Amino acid sequence: MLSQRLPHFNRPIMKVTIAGGSKVESWFDIVSLDPNEEREDEVGLKRSVTDLMELIKKEKEQFSGRLFIGAVSLYALAHQTDLKVDGVIALSGFLPMRKKLTAVANSDTPLFMGHGTHDPVVPFQWGRESHSILASKGLKYSTFKDYPGLPHSCDDRELEDLVQFIQSKIN
Repeated sequence: MLSQRLPHFNRPIMKVTIAGGSKVESWFDIVSLDPNEEREDEVGLKRSVTDLMELIKKEKEQFSGRLFIGAVSLYALAHQTDLKVDGVIALSGFLPMRKKLTAVANSDTPLFMGHGTHDPVVPFQWGRESHSILASKGLKYSTFKDYPGLPHSCDDRELEDLVQFIQSKIN
């Protein structure tokens, strides 16, 4: 079963600015979803990438595929030269530190991005723009799927597309 072959990573509990400083599960501090906001938590992003890379290394012996999942994965795909995974998945996500990106560090790593058109948390346009930025900066193998009417969640349409992507990387 696929779910038994995928490692599960829990996000740490931390104060998140956009949540009014409340402690919530998050890989890094999200300061704002305003595209003009200059402040971003680069230190937190780098820490999370390092932590996830360590978890992936520990899981390699038990996990046949190597997929990196989430907004932190988009940062790692774009900026981390030591990222060695078979694919990256970002659902309802965005590319942090996009203004600093000059070229995608892992341009041959396949990417699947899915985003609901009615996402009230991470605006749909952020997802689409993130994908466009990655493609314009050299990402070679990427898929962006939009899901009409879907909020910040997942449904059968997205899961079917996701399973196809994962199976193509594991098999």
